[in-house]
Amino acid sequence: MEKEVTFDCSDCEQDKRFACDDCLVNFIIENENKPKVIFTSEENKVLRLLQGVGLLPEAKYQKKAG
Repeated sequence: MEKEVTFDCSDCEQDKRFACDDCLVNFIIENENKPKVIFTSEENKVLRLLQGVGLLPEAKYQKKAG
């Protein structure tokens, strides 16, 4: 079974005024009503490859502690 990678904007500790504009999650969902995206481990590998060559922005998501 593949491990999913979840980015949930409501769970992110980044400052929403500055970090969201060029974040991968915002780039993909572009919808405040759906602030969450889930990737399989394979999809996450592909995203990292595309980010590595500059074709996608980085995910700035940082899960809140606790």
